[in-house]
Amino acid sequence: MQQNALYKENGQIISDSAFFRGADGYRLLGSDVTATVNVSRVRRVEEMCFWLGEIFGHFGHFLLSSLSRIWALDRVPASVRIAYYGPPAEDLFQQEFIAKIFGRLGLTPDRLIRVDAPCVFSSIYIAERALNENYSVSERYNQSVRSIYPFSDEASESFVYITKHLVRRGVFSVENEDALCEFLEKNGVKCVAPEQFQFEEQLQFWATHGKFIGFSSSSFHLCNFFDGRDIILINRDCYASSNQLLLDAYGSNRVLHLFSDDLEQTGRTDSFSLVCRIRDVEAFGRSILSCIGKFESGALSPTVIPDMGRTVSPLIFRDEGFGVNLSRTGQASQSSVYPHDEGRTRTAEGAVSGYLTGIYQCHTAEEDNPWWQTDFGGLCDINEVRIYNRIDHPAVAARCSAISITVSDDGVRFSEVHRHDFGGVPPGGADGTPYRWVASVPVCGRFVRITILSRTYLHFDQVEVFGLPHEAV
Repeated sequence: MQQNALYKENGQIISDSAFFRGADGYRLLGSDVTATVNVSRVRRVEEMCFWLGEIFGHFGHFLLSSLSRIWALDRVPASVRIAYYGPPAEDLFQQEFIAKIFGRLGLTPDRLIRVDAPCVFSSIYIAERALNENYSVSERYNQSVRSIYPFSDEASESFVYITKHLVRRGVFSVENEDALCEFLEKNGVKCVAPEQFQFEEQLQFWATHGKFIGFSSSSFHLCNFFDGRDIILINRDCYASSNQLLLDAYGSNRVLHLFSDDLEQTGRTDSFSLVCRIRDVEAFGRSILSCIGKFESGALSPTVIPDMGRTVSPLIFRDEGFGVNLSRTGQASQSSVYPHDEGRTRTAEGAVSGYLTGIYQCHTAEEDNPWWQTDFGGLCDINEVRIYNRIDHPAVAARCSAISITVSDDGVRFSEVHRHDFGGVPPGGADGTPYRWVASVPVCGRFVRITILSRTYLHFDQVEVFGLPHEAV
């Protein structure tokens, strides 16, 4: 049994506590993790609740994991209770940063319901997690965390070095970082240890400074509360932190990722999971000064993060679709919903979750010419439609036998722009062979509808539509 998670009536997992980091092989939709609970012996919660998941007491984990659903709270009535797993609410509010953030969000201990044993909810709201494979709510997440602390655009233009050498316990430590700080201070770079501040002071520090450099750590998680910052991150090896890359992808800060061969790993201690040492402190310090100068002059540019919101495919296409992935922001619908709950997403929005599974993420009933469509909310110039078929069994994949792609301005009158018969060889999907229709010239429309031309079920894994808003073109 997977602990600290939410399950449907049939035992299928709905939502893990906080594993949103996009780890390879992690599967949420269609997960085979199940739980068996004797409903006659567990606590029943009849109040309407909002599921927040696990609330972590660790600073960095709280900022990312526990706040990854907080954006949706303004969408539910204030009377809705907040269900969570973790320490008692009174203990949580003893930690200053939790009390400050929850206080600014208007949350009080009496609104929280602690889940410390299996229970059954009569009804519950579940928010999409902003920092995972589903990119559609990331902007809402950014808006919510930036509302926690108001700040002006005026900030110091000098780089500040963020040091960890005063931290006594954590994940990562550089044992001679104090010597590096001494060198940098002598050369005019201010060194600051934010963890020594009260939380309000940390926010004030980030609000009044615009340029930061330091080893990648949870201190930099606060950068997502602000935008327009210049950040140089020194990673412990050639692999950048996935947490930081997620923040980089959604935020508007300019971040340069670096690593150095002059940093050697020396092992671990009771206080730190990884300890490193700088081989030559002065040479390392001179490199930092050089990077600052080159970043400010434009000789070094912010790291370009692959556009994770562009395509769900883990395989790189040689000729990517022109424009942006319009399906990320469209509103999906379909002709019907499969009536049997098999523990997987059956409704239309599943096909734009942003995560490939190989199985279905939308599913209609059996009917004549079932369809799936997306509404962009305004006219767009469409360049490509990409269909990722369900591929978990040849017989069900073959139901996608012939398709019609139609476009409409009003959602009523549709014009066919493409038709294709697969001739008994259905399209692929998560295997890297989706069906791709590329328009010879952009097609203008607000709605795109995909219809299977037979009496069958429609069940796609993902659908992507590439193009640009019409006014942009």
